[in-house]
Amino acid sequence: MRKKSWRRKALLLAGVLMGTAVLSACQSVEGGSAVREEQTVGDAGFRQDPPQHWSKQELRDTVLICLVRHGQTVANAEEILADGSMDSPLTDQGKAEALRMGKALAEDDFRFDFCYASGLGRAMRTAGLILKGDQDESVHAQAKHGLNDVLLGKAAGRRQEEVLKEFGENAIAEYTYSVPGDGFESPLGAEDKLHFVRRFDRAMTEVAEESLEKMRIQGIASNRGPQVLVAAHSSAAFWLSWKFPSSGVTNLDNVSATVLLYRNGQWYLRYVNELDYDNLASKLTELWKSNI
Repeated sequence: MRKKSWRRKALLLAGVLMGTAVLSACQSVEGGSAVREEQTVGDAGFRQDPPQHWSKQELRDTVLICLVRHGQTVANAEEILADGSMDSPLTDQGKAEALRMGKALAEDDFRFDFCYASGLGRAMRTAGLILKGDQDESVHAQAKHGLNDVLLGKAAGRRQEEVLKEFGENAIAEYTYSVPGDGFESPLGAEDKLHFVRRFDRAMTEVAEESLEKMRIQGIASNRGPQVLVAAHSSAAFWLSWKFPSSGVTNLDNVSATVLLYRNGQWYLRYVNELDYDNLASKLTELWKSNI
């Protein structure tokens, strides 16, 4: 692999963190297109697989979560660093891709039982468009502020080039590379990464446990657990890499799906950064089907 200058690495990582057009631009300079991460359980040796066959009760106690990054925003398109302190509207492309995911799920008769999103408009709007495409008017997105994007301090709302010029070409890269709990203090005044992954982890656990409780209260007769849509941000990749340290998760594309299972406090990562909407429903339901 060719060595990259810190300048290029910083720009690449800025794209990873914020999901901006800089990532694509840097990859074009390298002469290649973006490689989509579509890892399966079999590809990654980073955690125990769930049991091959679960009992009916175990299936009812399992939460299926489809974690989706919001659609492309104006800030993404204009290479502006939007964080958890600000919002940015979806572009036409962002809206269209969210609708397309929902329509693809509807064509395969897949429906979500519940939906959560960060409290930021770009995530709420993305969740609403997916549900609209899925033709499901009975489910609405519930805000969960613990899912909000990471806070970028002095970098928020500014163009990446300006931030790198003022704080140094490694400022974003060093923050992105830092490990939660290692004591790294960002010159940007960005949110402590350990604080972020812990609040995101609490929010995701709340989503799973609340969904199980809702299923029980509603008395829905089913041989499976709740199917939940969660709309968040690219910074969810920090939580995924912290929760599954050997997974190699570094980036989440706009309107990509990451499939997780939750049962008895244990998380299982099934697929990462899925963009093949036509086959998404089969990947979401494979656990239920394999235990019929």
